[in-house]
Amino acid sequence: MTVSMENPFAEQRRPEPLVNREEESTARMFDTPEKVEFIKEKTKKLIEEVLKTKPAYVIFLDNSARPVSWMMRAAWHAYAGDAPMPKVKFINVGMEKSGYPTADELFRNLDPQILKEYWRRVGPELEQLNGENRKRYKGGLEKPIPIMLVDEMVADGESLHIASNFFYKQIGYTPCSKFEFSNLSDMGRIFDEQCAPWSRCNLTGIHDYGIDRRSIMSNPERNPKIRKKGLALFNEIKEIFKEDVEQGGNRIEA
Repeated sequence: MTVSMENPFAEQRRPEPLVNREEESTARMFDTPEKVEFIKEKTKKLIEEVLKTKPAYVIFLDNSARPVSWMMRAAWHAYAGDAPMPKVKFINVGMEKSGYPTADELFRNLDPQILKEYWRRVGPELEQLNGENRKRYKGGLEKPIPIMLVDEMVADGESLHIASNFFYKQIGYTPCSKFEFSNLSDMGRIFDEQCAPWSRCNLTGIHDYGIDRRSIMSNPERNPKIRKKGLALFNEIKEIFKEDVEQGGNRIEA
């Protein structure tokens, strides 16, 4: 079985340059053994939690957690063997993006068309629980669809709270686990920064605010220079796990 590493940097139609941003070095991000081992350790813990909780969907919080999805995809067979990988989706939430003081206000002001398009992208299984079916299922699903929410780093946990609140309000009860890839302390110790370094450099392949500040979807990054650097990170992550995948000696015991 081969896990498809969907390339988020494939050429987009009608590229439109965005506002100028600070250009960063194209040097390798994980340039020390300590950084490489940190990424491997955290990714293995993520996959271990996925195998334990068995979600149907793993939903990563854009934009900073998107490279974590690349890590999970790249490392899946190294740590999970032939176990099926859940569907990988994304949601773009966070109070710094919404412009609203509370999650409830953000959800009340969502454009219905954006919401409709989001469910189309996420998939039919969850979409069928949305809208008219929500009341029917709110007391508990006969066949609940478990999901896992993943953020790259947790400071106060607010983004994960907003995301879980969104899914509860949209589809009623569904088993929802949360995974924090790292934290302020670890990022500071390994990268000397209080954030994920790929987030600071905007190497995630998508534009932070999506269609607008109230959208829960993200648009592809269209600045060719920034996209090139993001692609370099994407390939660097694949390379980190290549040997482990080929050797298959680090699998998690079921």
